[in-house]
Amino acid sequence: SPTALKKLSSSAASSHYYPGDRENGGIFKHACMFFVSALFKAAKEVESDELAKKITKIAYWMIDLTLPYKTIEKPYVLGGNPRICTQYINSESGENIGPLLSGTATWLYLSLISALGIDFSEEKLIINPILREDEKELVYTLNTGKCTYSIEIKKPIGFHRLRNSEVKIYFDNKETTMFEFPLLENGVSHYIKIIFEK
Repeated sequence: SPTALKKLSSSAASSHYYPGDRENGGIFKHACMFFVSALFKAAKEVESDELAKKITKIAYWMIDLTLPYKTIEKPYVLGGNPRICTQYINSESGENIGPLLSGTATWLYLSLISALGIDFSEEKLIINPILREDEKELVYTLNTGKCTYSIEIKKPIGFHRLRNSEVKIYFDNKETTMFEFPLLENGVSHYIKIIFEK
């Protein structure tokens, strides 16, 4: 909405942005991350593997545009604007560095959690990952504050998801058919392994 900021200050905040850097043509990064979260959810649920594969590619492409390290790859091309307001992707300047302002960091975190497949229900931990096609292995530790879960995901090159895939799942070295695990509070480290076979 228009405001008369010049009455308060000779240098209004909006004058420090590149043209198109705000709502008048800029792309809100945290809105992009809302979108990515929805894409990962859809990629796990849609019936068509082909559609799920396309959705996942778009989600990771958008994450790659938003991650903070991108500015280090080409620092003289992808520099931020003078106020270091990096919540916008600027089509004119190429400014495209990571989430320092607004909800971008939170929504990026939620998107990454969704990609890793981490979700919780009443008394269950759900692991339903969507990895990049070129990833063959992902290992991470989830600390709930009450216990830890060492999670290992292996797959062949290509697109794989729990829906419509042949998969072996282990919890504490015992094979199971479920990707829901007990949400424990025993202070012990537990082990989850998911192996996509085809």
